[in-house]
Amino acid sequence: MRLRAAHLWLTAALAVLAGARAASLDLNGDGTARIALLSVPQHPGGLDAATLCADLDQAVKASRPGRPSRVTLEPLTRTRSLLGWWYHPDEAAARDQVLRGRYDLLLLAESEEVVGRYPELFFEGVRAISERAAAAGIRCALVLLAKPAESFRDRRAESLAATAYRVGDGCGVGVVPAAFGWTEALSRNRITGNSPVRLRAYTYLAAAAIYCDLADERLPKAALETDWTTKRLAEPLALSAREAVQRARVTQHYAGPFQGVVRIEPRLKPRLKIYAPSAVEDDPLRLNLQAVLDAAFQEWFWRTPGDWYRDGFDRNACPFDLVLGERGQMETFLDRERYTSRDEATTNQSACLAVYVRNPGGNPDGADVLRHLEGVLMEGYDFARQSGQVFIPYQVAWARAWQQNPELVRESAPGRMNDWLAFMLAHMAYTLITDRYQPPTERAKPSLSHAEHPRGYHEACARIGFDTMRQLARLSTARNALLLRTETYRLDGAAPGFVALRLLDRPSSPVSVLCATDVPGAATLSRDTLVFAPETFDIEQAVRLLPATNAPAFQFHFMAAARTEDAALDGASDLRPFLLNAEQGAEAGFAFERDSLSPALGYQVGLAPSVRPTDLVCVRLVRNGLVAEEVYFSQDSVAPRRVRLVPTAAEYAAGQLAVALRVESPDRRFNGRQFDFTFRVSDGGAPLPTVDVRAPARDALLDGPAFVTARAAASSASGGVAEVALFLGHKRLGRAAGQVCEAPVEQGPPQSRLGPGAYTLWATAAASNGVRVASEPLTFQVRERETAAGGEPPRPGSGNGN
Repeated sequence: MRLRAAHLWLTAALAVLAGARAASLDLNGDGTARIALLSVPQHPGGLDAATLCADLDQAVKASRPGRPSRVTLEPLTRTRSLLGWWYHPDEAAARDQVLRGRYDLLLLAESEEVVGRYPELFFEGVRAISERAAAAGIRCALVLLAKPAESFRDRRAESLAATAYRVGDGCGVGVVPAAFGWTEALSRNRITGNSPVRLRAYTYLAAAAIYCDLADERLPKAALETDWTTKRLAEPLALSAREAVQRARVTQHYAGPFQGVVRIEPRLKPRLKIYAPSAVEDDPLRLNLQAVLDAAFQEWFWRTPGDWYRDGFDRNACPFDLVLGERGQMETFLDRERYTSRDEATTNQSACLAVYVRNPGGNPDGADVLRHLEGVLMEGYDFARQSGQVFIPYQVAWARAWQQNPELVRESAPGRMNDWLAFMLAHMAYTLITDRYQPPTERAKPSLSHAEHPRGYHEACARIGFDTMRQLARLSTARNALLLRTETYRLDGAAPGFVALRLLDRPSSPVSVLCATDVPGAATLSRDTLVFAPETFDIEQAVRLLPATNAPAFQFHFMAAARTEDAALDGASDLRPFLLNAEQGAEAGFAFERDSLSPALGYQVGLAPSVRPTDLVCVRLVRNGLVAEEVYFSQDSVAPRRVRLVPTAAEYAAGQLAVALRVESPDRRFNGRQFDFTFRVSDGGAPLPTVDVRAPARDALLDGPAFVTARAAASSASGGVAEVALFLGHKRLGRAAGQVCEAPVEQGPPQSRLGPGAYTLWATAAASNGVRVASEPLTFQVRERETAAGGEPPRPGSGNGN
């Protein structure tokens, strides 16, 4: 009798405990457990979301006998992702229904395709939904689903978990490892990978894992009674679900930094070298990014295809830090033949290639942009991934700005971004290349679209752009930042350096900022520790730097790191470069890697400076008064650069080729100097081809503005001419296989009219025996049409080549 009473007491206690655990699903305490599953109707492998909800509903009801509960499916029918569903204007009613449904739990089940291919877009969808759901009192959780594998050795679920857990951590929501229940069952031989009930069993396992994770208990026995299999199979499946959930709670699902298509690639240097494939002079992105760089006292070197047309600037002549453009522009940039005279890039420094996508034209209130938001982002994302570029998620930042204040995204003209959106995109590019935030100053901002600039709009958009890039590049929550400001980068005994520091946001506790240099003994600091209180976080504190050595010019970095109990700021760091003891009067020169040219040695020679420059150095290679090549060196790129040297027939006969290097640079050791070199040349005993520019006529005087087509032809005694190329100064106009090459003479987008001036053409021919030979230069002139009637001689211009 005592044993029976004890058994009844234990049973009642377990029932009460089970009721307490099951009651935990009723988070809002209204007596009803309401769960919603936001998911695509069908997942890869054929998993049906409605069946999953039915199995989960059975488990919840079994755990709450006599108590109301409901599991509802909210299907994504118009979109492929949570991000698209959240912003799509036609889903407003569905969103309102979810947020007002008094749900205790909102389960977010993104499709495997989106999690694996678009992790940053997955993050943004979860972030937006979870933040709004939390404001409505709804707890969110991610459900990790994957196509059921045939073997437990399949690692697909683990790769998806690495992303899902990063997203969960960044958005502050839990992850339900439902996909691991199937792997656990396979590894325990509780089911086979080719079972005839494989898909149904996987769905049941996923529902069981969801219940076990949310309720933190085993699946109720009543839920083991199913209409699709026997209890003998359902029971080990439920055990696998429970074990998988417990194992996932102690497993490190990811390690190391996240590397996606949205990235931050900081290039911390005194001068940023940027190439924009847009040749538009008043490009909003260009003007705004230059304004941001100026406000940050960041020197820059900017080039576009317009410089190619005007001056023959070769995009491969300089080691750029950033190449930035819209998708259509970047497609043109990826063409190796455009805006270059070289067959390949001659620098060992790879640029950060960054692409963004413009909004499609639509109504000014942005409804069409939101309707196509998902498709535009995925299209740009795929393009960036396939071409190995960094993707700037402009549409994500646009949507965040729209949610904060619709006036921030209102267009002044259809299809054209307004001034503060252009400022936001510029800040995203600035964050990409520096990993910094530049607070907007009181300086005038570029005004291209709006006559009035409401106060605070630029600052709001700049912060949105910064937070968007930082979050999606790391899949983490928004963090406070340490801001450094400098106004010089040269440092010596007569001119000390200063660094001003402050915090971006108010911290929750005092912050100690530790300062140091990355080269010990390079400089002495007036203070090595700064303390910011929450009430003084935005008041700048300065550190003075003085040289501590007389060593000749070298570069070091001033570093600052924050230490605090505020998790949003602890560990935040920044650094700035300084050049110490720059010697402007020291000797500097250049050297070629060899002094001979022949078919066996080739016609490209490495050129490098004898000392490391302190700034950008432009080197023009001159032959017979004609600039035939142009290359750039900088502090971070001093490796030998390949330049082409093609002798003429007369130089082959003389056995010598004379060249001169004319140098321009802010570094006074190089600026304004000329260096002369002589190369030995040999044809190797092979017959030389002949090549000439045959049109226009030599010393021709053309009425301008005029369309001009150049023609070069080559012949060889051996009968083999592999290629003929035409040049205007150091700009290659075209090349063709065979003996003849024709190309328009350009000074603008093809084909353009030539203005008044003198123009010098020359050509090269490559023979099948490996010999290369250059033609003699040909000069023609274009004069004003009115001048021709008066009979006055034309005034020589400054066309390409002279």
